[in-house]
Amino acid sequence: MRSLVVMRSLVVMRSLVVMRSLVVMRSLVVMRSLVVMRSLVVMRSLVVMRSLVVMRSLVVMRSLVVMRSLVVMRSLVVMRSLVVMRSTSDAGGLAYRYVFDAWAKPGPSLLEGRSMFVGNYHQCRGIQSPDVTKTGERFEGNYCVVSLANLTTSQVSYMRSDFVTMMALSRVQIGTCLPDTCTQKDITNLFGERLRAMNLSSLLGAYSADCLSDKREVTTFTIVALLIVVVIGTLVISGTAVDLAAQFCKPGSTNLTPEGQAKEPEQETNNKEPEQLTNTKEPEQLTNTKEPEQLTNTKEPEQLTNTQTTGKIQIIAVQHTVNISKTILNTCLTGVWVKCFLSFSACTNWKRLLSTTQAPGSITVIYGLRFLSMSWMVFGHTFLILTYGRASKSNVAQGNASLKRYRIFDIITNMHLGVDTFFVISGFLMSYLKLKKVTESGWKYNWIRYFLHRYWRLTPTYLVAFVLIVGLQRFFVSGPTAPTVQPFQKEACEKYWWTYPLYINNLMRFGRAEMCFLHAWSMAVDYQFHLLCPLMVVPFYYHRYYGIASCLLFAVAQMIVSGSLAYHFKMTVATFGKPLEHLNYIYFPFYTRIGPFALGILTGYIMSTNNGRVVMDRYVVVIGWILSTTSGLAVVFGVHGDLSGENLSSLLVASIYTATFRTVFGACICWIIVACTSGYGGPIHAFLSWSPFTVLSRLTYSGYLIHINVLDVMLQNLEQPIYLNMFAVVVYGTAGVVFISAVAAILFVCVEMPTLSLEKVRANGRKL
Repeated sequence: MRSLVVMRSLVVMRSLVVMRSLVVMRSLVVMRSLVVMRSLVVMRSLVVMRSLVVMRSLVVMRSLVVMRSLVVMRSLVVMRSLVVMRSTSDAGGLAYRYVFDAWAKPGPSLLEGRSMFVGNYHQCRGIQSPDVTKTGERFEGNYCVVSLANLTTSQVSYMRSDFVTMMALSRVQIGTCLPDTCTQKDITNLFGERLRAMNLSSLLGAYSADCLSDKREVTTFTIVALLIVVVIGTLVISGTAVDLAAQFCKPGSTNLTPEGQAKEPEQETNNKEPEQLTNTKEPEQLTNTKEPEQLTNTKEPEQLTNTQTTGKIQIIAVQHTVNISKTILNTCLTGVWVKCFLSFSACTNWKRLLSTTQAPGSITVIYGLRFLSMSWMVFGHTFLILTYGRASKSNVAQGNASLKRYRIFDIITNMHLGVDTFFVISGFLMSYLKLKKVTESGWKYNWIRYFLHRYWRLTPTYLVAFVLIVGLQRFFVSGPTAPTVQPFQKEACEKYWWTYPLYINNLMRFGRAEMCFLHAWSMAVDYQFHLLCPLMVVPFYYHRYYGIASCLLFAVAQMIVSGSLAYHFKMTVATFGKPLEHLNYIYFPFYTRIGPFALGILTGYIMSTNNGRVVMDRYVVVIGWILSTTSGLAVVFGVHGDLSGENLSSLLVASIYTATFRTVFGACICWIIVACTSGYGGPIHAFLSWSPFTVLSRLTYSGYLIHINVLDVMLQNLEQPIYLNMFAVVVYGTAGVVFISAVAAILFVCVEMPTLSLEKVRANGRKL
C-alpha cells in the first residue's frame, strides 16, 4: 500500500510538472504571439505613416499645381486690367483688346500637370494699331512665351524614374501678346514685379521671355549650309545632265553601272562588238535603208537636179558629224572627272536606292533588323520630345505616369536597345567581310586604309547633316510652340563643333547646357569600336581560340566596368535619378557599350568560317530560340517595376542588370542573324528579309542623323500642345517614320550615295 501511495504521489507530481511545463510553454507562446502582434502593429503603423507621407506628398504636389494655376490666372487678370485701363484712354483701344484676346487663357488639365498655356500666335502677329500720336507712332503685336521657373519642384520628393515629369514641370510657360515696343527684358521684369507684388516669388520666378518673330538669325553655319546646298545642287544637276547625255549617246542602254560610273564598251548588252555600239548600220545607211542612188524615188543619178544633190550631200555630212560627236562624247565619258560627276547623278542614285536585287551570299535578315531598330528609336524619341518639349505640356504628369503603367509601353522606354542592334550589325559585317583577308595577313593588313575607308564612309554625310541642321533648322519652324533658338543646343554646337569630325564628342564631360546633337554620340562610339577592332580580329590570325578569347574578354570587361560604375553612382535601372552622371559615365563612353560589338565580331567569324551557314541539330535550334526569346523579353519587360516607378529594384540588382542587359540583348540579335541565315528562321527570316526592307534599310544611316531634328520640326509647328497618351505616341511616331524616310532619301541620293561612288572611282583609278 505504501508503495502504491508513493507511486501515486510520483504520478501526481509528474503530472503537476507536466502541467506546469505546459503552462510555461503556453505563456511563452502567448508572449511570443503578443510580440509578433506588436511587431505587426508597428509595421502596420510604419506602413500607414509611409502612406500618409506619400498622400501628403501628393496633396502638396496637387496644392502646388493649384497654386500655380491660381498664380497664372491672377497674373492674367492683372495684365488684363492694365490693358483695359490703357484701352479706355488710348485711341488704339480696339487694338489693345485684340492684344489681350490673343493671350493664353487657363485651360483644362491643371491638376494633371499642364505647364504650357498657348495663346493665339497668328492673331497676335496680325495686330497693327492705328496712329495713336501726332508723330504717327504705331505698334504691332508681338507674341512672347514667358517662362516661369517652378521653384517648388525641389521641395517635392520625386521618384527617380519620374525625372522626366520633374523636368517637364520645372517651368511654367505662358503665351503672351504685347506691343513690339516691349523688349524681352521688359517682359521678364514685368512678370517678376507682379510675382513679388503678390508675394509669390518663393514659388515662381520669371527667368526668360522668348519673343517669336519671322526674323531668323544668320550665322556662320547658315552661310556654310547654304554654300553646301548650292555646291551639292550644282553637282547633282551636272551629274544628272551628264548621265542623260550618256544615255542619249547609247540608246537602249542604261550606260551606267550601279556605282554611278559610265560603262566601258565591253559592258554593254547583246555582246556587241565595239564598232557596233553606236549603231548597227553602216554610216551610209543611217539616213535610209536604200542605196544612195535610191534616195530620190526612181530617178537616175544623172537626172538629179543640183539642189537635190546638194541636199543629199548635206544630210550625209550632218549624219557623219553626229556620229563623230557621239564617238567623242562616248570617249570622254570614260574620264575620271566625268565619272565623278556621274557619281552625283540623281537618276542612277535613285535607281540604286529603289533596287531590291541582292548579291549572292547577302545576309538579307540584316535589312529588316536595321529598319525596325531605326523605327524603334524614332518612336522612343517621339515620346521623349512630346514629354520634354513645348509640344506636349497639356498633361505631362498624368500622361507620363499613365503610359508607363502599361507593360507594353516598356518597348518604347527601352528604345535605346536599338542602338545596340546597330553595334552588333556593325561588328558582324566588319568580321564577316574582312576576316578572311585579316587571317591571311594579320598585322600586315592595311589597317590605315581600312580606318580611312570607315572615316570616309561616315563623315561626309555626317557633317553635311550636322551643318544643315545647325544652320537651317530655324527656317523651317514657326508657331507658338517653336522656340526662337533652333536647334535648342545651337550655341553648344557652334562652340564644340570640332569634336564631331574627330569623333571624340562622346568622351567630353558636358553639362546639360553644353550638349549638342546628342544622338551623334553613337557615331563616335562606332568609329572608336572600329579603331579597336584589330585587337579583336588579329588574334584569329594566330589561333581561333585566341580570337574567341579576345572577343569574350572585351564583352566581360564591358560588363564589369558598367556594373561597377552603376554601383558607384548608385544608379537605378531607370537611370533617371542622376541623368548627367548616367549619360557621361555609362551611356556615352565606348567602354560601356563594346559588348554587343564584340559579340558581332565573334558571330561574323562563326559565319565566315562556315561559309555563311551553320549546320545545327534540331534540339540546338529549339534551345537557341527559347533562350534568345526568353532573354530578349526579360531584358525589355523584366524591369517594368523600375520603369514605371512602382517597384524599384535594389542597388545590387540594378547594377547587375546595368552590367549585363546590353550584352545579353546583343547575344539575342546574334542568334537571330545566325539562325535565320542558316535556314532555321522560318517566318521570322521571311519577314526580316522582306524586299521593301532592302530599300528602307539603305535610309537608316541618313535617317538616324536627322531623325530627332525632323521630329522637332514636325512637332514644333503645331499650334496647340498635344494631349499625351498612347494614341499620340503611335500616331506621331508613325508620321515621324514617314517624314524621316522621305528626308533621308534626299540625303542618300544627294550625299551618301555619291560619297560611296567617289570612293569606288578613286579605287578604280588607282588600279589603272
